[in-house]
Amino acid sequence: MNSVSKLADDMETLRASAPVTPVASHLDEPVEMAPLKAHQAERARDSLSDLVRQLSSGTTELVSKQVELVQAEIRLASKHLKQSISQSVASLVCLIVGFAFLMVAAHQGLSLLIPEWASALIIGGVLALIGLVLFKGAQKFGEKSLNDVKRTVSTSSEQVE
Repeated sequence: MNSVSKLADDMETLRASAPVTPVASHLDEPVEMAPLKAHQAERARDSLSDLVRQLSSGTTELVSKQVELVQAEIRLASKHLKQSISQSVASLVCLIVGFAFLMVAAHQGLSLLIPEWASALIIGGVLALIGLVLFKGAQKFGEKSLNDVKRTVSTSSEQVE
């Protein structure tokens, strides 16, 4: 039952049970309802203060639950990030070692056709070019990620204000 209907029921109960005495018995004027109105006003103030208290405690609880949710999401994301980083490092080590063996084999195979110094120069030049292209791509990706983080932080701070 909500507060408004409870207040209405209380008012009906008071009207039915409260003895009404005339202000002046020698006059045929209507009865004074001042005690009833005072009680209604006090009851309405009590209900309003209860509603404000409930709203305040509900808001506090909501905010604390939101903070707990964000903390749990951050813990989970950091756990996944740690796992991802460790797997990436292990795979990167294997990739580098495998790539080094491929380059040694390419150098040895190419040195059968041309002088060994020219073979090393060609393979080194190709690797440098590939590295440069990959570095530029990673740099653009890093800048995009940094801009995304900056935008998220500014949006979050605007929402808090």
